[in-house]
Amino acid sequence: MKWFLSLKNGFIALNLKKKIALCCATVVLVVALVASVVVCTKRNSYALALKGGSKTLVSGDLTLTKQDYFDYLLEEYGANSVVADALEEIAKKEVKDDTAIQDQINESLESYESYSDTGAEGYAESLGYDSLDDFIDDYIKPKARLSVLTDQYVEDNYKTLLKDYQVCSIKKIIVDKESDALKLLKKIKSEDDFDKYMASEDYSSNAEDAGIVCKDTTLDESLSKKLSKFYAMSKDGVYDKVIKLSDDTYAVVYVYDTKRKDKDDYVEFLSNNENVQSDAESYYLKKYNFTVYSKRLKKEVKAINKNYLD
Repeated sequence: MKWFLSLKNGFIALNLKKKIALCCATVVLVVALVASVVVCTKRNSYALALKGGSKTLVSGDLTLTKQDYFDYLLEEYGANSVVADALEEIAKKEVKDDTAIQDQINESLESYESYSDTGAEGYAESLGYDSLDDFIDDYIKPKARLSVLTDQYVEDNYKTLLKDYQVCSIKKIIVDKESDALKLLKKIKSEDDFDKYMASEDYSSNAEDAGIVCKDTTLDESLSKKLSKFYAMSKDGVYDKVIKLSDDTYAVVYVYDTKRKDKDDYVEFLSNNENVQSDAESYYLKKYNFTVYSKRLKKEVKAINKNYLD
């Protein structure tokens, strides 16, 4: 059971009046309660009410009514279910690359096979599915489609995202003294030089190829502040200043792959970033004019992400 969502003429809307009883369908215990849900309307606002909502379910030190329980379920599950179902409907319309979807499905199945002793089929059965196919159709395929949707967003906004997230690739060597860092900086003329010093006995314990990083990557604060400088470098090379870190050590940084030759690596990196995923979701929800008419539910959706709704 799902929220009633409509996708028509470029709009996606949640129809509370027709299917309000299904808002908490993910929780089995709510079925008996929501059977008596009614919708009260006043002009363009909507309110949720439960027939017999004042009836006490639990008494003692804590009094819990049917309405209390319904409100709790709405708050905990309703908004998430609405957003998930809306994005699923949008992905069905937007994503046309069946090969990319199948690749994502296969990757997920391989993952389940590797970490479950009973394989993907046994894992599906442990979750209550009658078959692996049911698990794929109900869970894996929608998730795969959303992943492809995020990839599509990244592809369409690739250059902007690279700049906004200050995406670059770096290596670093950390030393205790500024004087040692300055001497090292003068010695490095190429990436081979940098790699040689990284592997040397003197520096290897404090050297790292950090790979692709961005403003959301966990780095020393001083390195994070230099990301815009690293990103702006048009040629591979050692950054021309030593960087004092928060623990009073010093970093010499080499910026490489400034041409970002393997675009797929960067698309994957961005697609796996939670903030980029959030950006993508917000973009597509607004593109399809995602609308929630219940003031309470709208508040809960905004609590998940304030950018989901205008």
